[in-house]
Amino acid sequence: NVAITAYATWEAGVQVTRAQYYDGDGPMPESAMRKMVDDLKIGVWNFYGAVYGPPPVMEANLAYIKDTLLSVKGARFYLESDRPDDGALKYRGELMRGIPNMTEFGLCNWRGGGAHLDFSPISPTTGEDAMKQFRKMKKRMQEYGFDYVGEFAVGWREMHHILFVIFDRDDEDEKRRAYEVFERMIHDAAEDGYGEYRTHLAFMDDIADTYGWNGRALWRLHETIKDALDPKGILSPGKQGIWPKALRDKRADRGAGTKPGRGEKGT
Repeated sequence: NVAITAYATWEAGVQVTRAQYYDGDGPMPESAMRKMVDDLKIGVWNFYGAVYGPPPVMEANLAYIKDTLLSVKGARFYLESDRPDDGALKYRGELMRGIPNMTEFGLCNWRGGGAHLDFSPISPTTGEDAMKQFRKMKKRMQEYGFDYVGEFAVGWREMHHILFVIFDRDDEDEKRRAYEVFERMIHDAAEDGYGEYRTHLAFMDDIADTYGWNGRALWRLHETIKDALDPKGILSPGKQGIWPKALRDKRADRGAGTKPGRGEKGT
């Protein structure tokens, strides 16, 4: 299954609230996070995976995985049966069996206010790229007064880096900062050659404009197909940054292509 490497705030966020360990302004101090990690008996980073198949195959794979992981200094290895009261491990196990659940939505209550934006750039499957993204995004989030709450989901050839920008939807200042940091991170990622694989509707144009290689060749292709299949622009105009011909000029009037990190420097 898709293997997950999750930061401590993500794993804690489905079990406790931020205010239980820190109710001040700005990002959670390192000392408070360490106390939370110790109390919940989780790691700063937490890796989840599942094996499948006949019991002898699973046992052989688990033995190899365990030996490999425990070669990392300070690592600990658990099966679900070792931690029956661990809410984070329980919901991960259910998902990897194909059992839907709503546990992860508890993250929206981390700060209170129940709102979030997902910032999701793609990363190569290297520690160097993962740490580069993590450090840059964590620093940017802290600049705007937020905690880094993220995870890496390992695919076949890449990693999905999923960052929760959690804010109080009734707090206008928090909401403004959430939108501002999101836009900054779009351009940060583009400058380093990373693109997002999904986003909120409000940021589709911004992200689309970072894909500017070869004179926007990708978007010329998208628009050619759009004009051929949907000439009247009936189907989801603007979705994924793909606008019908009649609305493209209006889109340009909103400032597309004028912000840092776009054009030929994009992904």
